[in-house]
Amino acid sequence: MARIVTAGASGEGGQRWLRCSLCAHHWRFARTICPVCGNEDQDKLEFFFAEGRERERVDLCRQCGKYVVTLDVRGLDAPPAWEVAALGLAHLDWLAQERGLAPAAWTPWKRVD
Repeated sequence: MARIVTAGASGEGGQRWLRCSLCAHHWRFARTICPVCGNEDQDKLEFFFAEGRERERVDLCRQCGKYVVTLDVRGLDAPPAWEVAALGLAHLDWLAQERGLAPAAWTPWKRVD
């Protein structure tokens, strides 16, 4: 299974793109489905963000307890440097893990002890 580091929303419709932390491949994925367990129950899919940083959020699934850090790039002049974007979102990993959630994919910078 691909190791998902970060997801991005782009375009007017808010398309969801996932990016693999191993090979940097990215692919389009449905916004309303958990990319880990496939859950489609909207009552179990949630998100949260740090105040004042609404472009950066955690998409989470209450069914499997996993989360994906997301960066909404709609309206930006240029795309972010995806190679380092996940590091800039590490504060969201900390917040999610404090809430008892586990990342969709473990990477060295997601380890919060």
